[in-house]
Amino acid sequence: MVKQTQKLFSTSLSAEALFDNVVDYAGIFPPSELPLDEAINNYAEYINGRDAWMLGPFVFPASRLKELDRYMHLFNPEKPLAISALIRKAQNPEEMIDLVIEDLEAILKFRTAYPKKTNIPVLELPLPAADVPQAALEQVVSLLEKHELTGYCEIPVQAGAAPEEMEACIRNISKANNEKNQLRAKLRTGSVKRELIPSLGVVSDFIYSCKNNRVSMKFTAGLHHPIRMHREEVGGKMHGFLYIFAAGLFAFHHDLCREKILNILSDENYKNFSVQKETFAWDDLEISAAAMGTLRETYICSFGSCNFVGPISEFLELDIIEGGN
Repeated sequence: MVKQTQKLFSTSLSAEALFDNVVDYAGIFPPSELPLDEAINNYAEYINGRDAWMLGPFVFPASRLKELDRYMHLFNPEKPLAISALIRKAQNPEEMIDLVIEDLEAILKFRTAYPKKTNIPVLELPLPAADVPQAALEQVVSLLEKHELTGYCEIPVQAGAAPEEMEACIRNISKANNEKNQLRAKLRTGSVKRELIPSLGVVSDFIYSCKNNRVSMKFTAGLHHPIRMHREEVGGKMHGFLYIFAAGLFAFHHDLCREKILNILSDENYKNFSVQKETFAWDDLEISAAAMGTLRETYICSFGSCNFVGPISEFLELDIIEGGN
């Protein structure tokens, strides 16, 4: 993959914008479920490799940070261990705040122990329900701001979730932010079980609501492949990260309606997508590399994956990058 991505990087500004820090490495989680020793050594190898520009933080539970002590020799001030810290899931809003406070203590201790070898800019918070009150989210924003962290709220949704439920949750996140962008939204886009993979409608509702409320977003789970396809391991279709990022980028840039977002997500002809030198296009829509870079930094942030190399290698095999041969 190194030779190919080097060429991609040097010949396509839009590919660079599309893949910059795009994968948050979650090697210890399903379906890979690697032992910590293997996953953390993988991450150390990746951040020292030529493809490090595409890599985001190492996804790891805040409550287990102490387990990383024996691996800190792998990192240094030039190549620190960046962590996206997972907060434990609560049963209700009150417990949620308690767990955030407790896990923040573990984050602060780890930061203090390794001030030059680690960087923990992000935490990920599974919401106990979609109707968490705005007041509880405001408390989270206050804690994040105090400790200079960004937080992603994972919104619990089922395949048949009502659009207004998700819209209300994302609207509350936006209001709690009070224009600070401290709190963001996260959607679980896959699973090892078919019934837990959200429908196209749920994904389009999520992107549409984030766009309308100017809430930044990331995705996790199931995005091991660039395009939407049937997979035997789940007995159904899995979402593709290329489609989801395209839908997000074009939705924000062109202020798309829900139906148009759905059209992008469901278009199974990947040749309708084109990564040109200075633009990214789908059908009659286009976005410049510069605009895409800005949106990637602010709104369409990353996706979590237990595999770093595989998804990008598969994308390169699609041969949709202008001048990429």
